[in-house]
Amino acid sequence: TVTFALNLLVEEAVSMRDQGASAREIAARLEELSQRVRLLAVVDTLKYLKKGGRISATAAVVGGMLGINPIIGLGLKEKGVVECPAKARGKKAAFRWLTEEFRRVPPDPAYRVSFGHSDSPSALAECRAAFQGLVDLDRALVGDIGAVVGTHAGPGAAGIAYIAQADRR
Repeated sequence: TVTFALNLLVEEAVSMRDQGASAREIAARLEELSQRVRLLAVVDTLKYLKKGGRISATAAVVGGMLGINPIIGLGLKEKGVVECPAKARGKKAAFRWLTEEFRRVPPDPAYRVSFGHSDSPSALAECRAAFQGLVDLDRALVGDIGAVVGTHAGPGAAGIAYIAQADRR
C-alpha cells in the first residue's frame, strides 16, 4: 500500500480520528483493513520492468512486439506481495481483466475506491472509463503512483485500489 492504495487507509484513519477514536483503535482497524486492500494495475511498457531486472531482455522484446501489457496486483493471494496474475494484449483487454477481477472480489461498499496512475492522465482516464457503472466515480479518490513504485512500473501505468469485502478476499 505504498502508493495510491494508501489513500484508502489514510482516509479511514482521519475519519476515525474525527469520530474520537484512540490511536490504538485506529491502528488496530488499519491493520485489519490492510489485510483486505487490493490493488490492480496495468503496466504500459515492459521497458522499466526489464531495466529493474523483473523480466529478461528477451521477454521485454517479444512482449513489446506482441503488445503485451502486464497486470500487477497487490493483495490478491498474499498480503503485501506484488504479483503478475495476468498479461493481456492491449490496454483494453488489460482493463477488462481488471474489471472482471474487481467483480470476482468486489469492494466493501462502506469504503471508497482509489484510482492511480504514473504520470499518465490519459491512462488514468482509460482506467476510470473501464470502471464506469461499477463504481461511483464521483466518490472515487485519485492519486499518483509514487516515484519508487513508478520507477519499476514506468510511465503510463494505471489502476484501482480498494478494500475488499471481508468475506471475499
